[in-house]
Amino acid sequence: MASLFFGALGLPAIARASESTLVKPYPGARRMTDVTEVRVAGHPVTMETYTTRDAPEKVLAYYASVFRTQGMQPAVTPESVGFFDGASGRWKAVQARRNGKKTLLVLSSLPVAGSDGQRARWPDEFPVPEGVVGQPLVVDQGSGVMTATCVIERGVHKVELFFRSALSARGWKELAPFGSKLLKSVRMLRFESPRAMATITVMPGGPGRAAATVLWEPRS
Repeated sequence: MASLFFGALGLPAIARASESTLVKPYPGARRMTDVTEVRVAGHPVTMETYTTRDAPEKVLAYYASVFRTQGMQPAVTPESVGFFDGASGRWKAVQARRNGKKTLLVLSSLPVAGSDGQRARWPDEFPVPEGVVGQPLVVDQGSGVMTATCVIERGVHKVELFFRSALSARGWKELAPFGSKLLKSVRMLRFESPRAMATITVMPGGPGRAAATVLWEPRS
């Protein structure tokens, strides 16, 4: 069931996953699919789907209240609510949209940084945004592939504009964006240069902050 559902969305399921990385299901909601790991813009994303007869607005208001009670600063859009969980290093979100007489809920969890591999240096030719908090976490995943994660004292839109402007000035070409409508609060950008491909994920990281992850892949 899960593979058919996510496959229809263009998100091929790759494995069963643990629900411990997701927020708790909405009270009284009916499960549609098992917890499944899919690929979005090259990132492993854990997802699970439910349905409820409550309106999307009621569902999102419920989760926003729960997150704030837990001390989180949720980012809210008309169809989603989510937050950056610093303890797990993941972006956790709930999408809610009307589907006939019911509301479809998608619980999702996106890792902000890879935890495997060796620590490495930020690539010299790749720009670093102003306002970075501390030092970026750069991890060598092997075969020249690196992930770099940082929290920035800027909003998501400003960070997105920074990467577009700075990379274009350095000769990088922007490609058609990856992504899914299921992850509206997350910005995903793709760029290429003669030496490498870069996928950049930018999401809210707290009040006035953004969390950015760069996936750097050398070109063969």
